[in-house]
Amino acid sequence: MTYKSVSRLTTVPIARLRHRPFHLKLTAPIETAHGTIEERRGVILELQDTSGNRGIGEASPIALHGEGTVEDVLRLIKSWAPSLFTGNI
Repeated sequence: MTYKSVSRLTTVPIARLRHRPFHLKLTAPIETAHGTIEERRGVILELQDTSGNRGIGEASPIALHGEGTVEDVLRLIKSWAPSLFTGNI
């Protein structure tokens, strides 16, 4: 099987951005090499383009690594949102 190489990126005009913070307590803790995870916090994102296509994703800090907070994620979303609508990322 061969794949065609894509040599340029195209931007998709974003018409709508919705987001909602979440906090989930795990039913069973997860043990990792860096510690125990008992809950997960983050932000669910939904983007919709001008054709009505939607994509859903997640942006979550990793607390065990000290890599930010949900509030940091929300600030980043707020700061990046204008460039999403103009295609100037």
